[in-house]
Amino acid sequence: MALIKCPECGKEISDKAVACPNCGFPLDQLEKDNSIEKEDDGKLYKVILKNVPTDAKVKAIKIIRDIHSNFGLAEAKKFVETIPNTVTTGLIYSDAIKLQKEFTDIGITVEVEVDEKVESKVDVFSEMQSNERERQEKYAREAAIEDSKPKCPTCGSTNIQKISGTKRWLTTGLFGLASSNVGKTMECKNCGYKW
Repeated sequence: MALIKCPECGKEISDKAVACPNCGFPLDQLEKDNSIEKEDDGKLYKVILKNVPTDAKVKAIKIIRDIHSNFGLAEAKKFVETIPNTVTTGLIYSDAIKLQKEFTDIGITVEVEVDEKVESKVDVFSEMQSNERERQEKYAREAAIEDSKPKCPTCGSTNIQKISGTKRWLTTGLFGLASSNVGKTMECKNCGYKW
């Protein structure tokens, strides 16, 4: 708990007070006004992890994994153990403060700073769009590769094998036209179908 000056009467009061006990000035309204003013200043902020007590590491790892959904457990653990580390960037002030509060509520020290690398919200949005576009293109490439793999016409398995010319020649020589390999080039290892 810290002492601040009331903007109305100038007396020292608790920073946790909802209103000034001397003049009744609503401090919670002042806090909302300040966050709106900072939110609308056009700047973007970043949250930096400064100190993680041992008893709060598990909760910190959970928050980091919530923020960075692509992090595995080992990556999130390494992230928490590497201090100082930027948790996230490109936030408006109110979102940065909410994230800071989430960390401080469990005893973790974080700082909110102006993000000098990001010029505007548009930059963040275009970067997010670019990342999403790259992710979709990668998914499309992987799907195209998967679709281009030959599949068994019966069971759809990709676990297939080419029937060698030697094997076809040998079975045709032994069994004649009754051979199951006559005119066949591929065999499914799952269901045994030949085509």
